[in-house]
Amino acid sequence: MQQLTEAGAPAFAGFYPAGSELDDLGADLGLGEESSAGPAASKTQVTVGRSSYTYGRQPSATVQVTAPGVQVAGKVKVAVGGKTVSGTLSKGRATVKLPSGLRPGTYAVSVSYLGAAGVAASSTKGTLRVVKASARITVRAKDATITRKTRPRLVVRGSLVSATSAYRPTGQLVIRDGGRILKTATLKAGHKGRLTVKLPHLKKGTHYLRVSLASGALHGSATARTSRSRCASGSGLGGQGTAARPSPARPGTDLPRRDGMGA
Repeated sequence: MQQLTEAGAPAFAGFYPAGSELDDLGADLGLGEESSAGPAASKTQVTVGRSSYTYGRQPSATVQVTAPGVQVAGKVKVAVGGKTVSGTLSKGRATVKLPSGLRPGTYAVSVSYLGAAGVAASSTKGTLRVVKASARITVRAKDATITRKTRPRLVVRGSLVSATSAYRPTGQLVIRDGGRILKTATLKAGHKGRLTVKLPHLKKGTHYLRVSLASGALHGSATARTSRSRCASGSGLGGQGTAARPSPARPGTDLPRRDGMGA
């Protein structure tokens, strides 16, 4: 309680006489104060470029960040497969290249907008699917002429369809003469997609050699065969082999379908 003094009584003339007991005022009457609003809330969205990517291809993702009444700027970070890449927004949008060496599988894509002046940070998640690449092999005879004392040699070359030149197929090669297995060999990473295979002696006559590459963790299987050849004395092979028939791409991949095996 407060007592009304003689000095303050004129202000309450007609209401309270001097010496009256008045209740305390509990209101906070600060002047010139402004309410401070926080940063605008943002919303982050991510779209992976395709429904799936083949191994060896460069995947990408588009990040869109919006906020009410603001054209959002700043940086975004995208984490996938244990690797992180970044991008800068332009008019609220950024296209980011993702790592190209991801093995076949399904990956979570974590996107973070780092925030900017007047705009709060935000994040979201997406999914990236990587599928096996289609393999392709070609075969040719290394020696133009084969005698009874010469063991024929085949040159096998392998590549991955729709992948960069840095990626080559690996795995077991099986070489058949009709239904009979002549030789098995292994195409390794160190061969860089090229391997010369020495075969056992072949009987005089015509031979159709078929080469198969087994499916691997990163690619599908493939087959190729040599051209028909007839040799009057000793064994003989065609000078130029046919291209492989790569395994067809899985539904939903971005690979074109290749069919038919060369004659």
